Amino acid sequence: MQDKFINKKMVSIKTISGSIFEGSINIELQERLSDMFTTLDSDFVILNEVSSDGKNFPVMFINKRQIEWVQPLD
Repeated sequence: MQDKFINKKMVSIKTISGSIFEGSINIELQERLSDMFTTLDSDFVILNEVSSDGKNFPVMFINKRQIEWVQPLD
């Protein structure tokens, strides 16, 4: 069951090394997805249910300074 204060967004993230990660990001209901990447609250984005190069990971922390682009998938 999804928390009433959290909105799960599916995204694809490409890092400057060329790696592409797909997974979900939890944001607050009033928050925009872009806010997650432009605020300075944290240097990292937490990506859940991650897949990359045919491998799956339950969670991954990605440094915002290493992100080239983010694409919403839903």
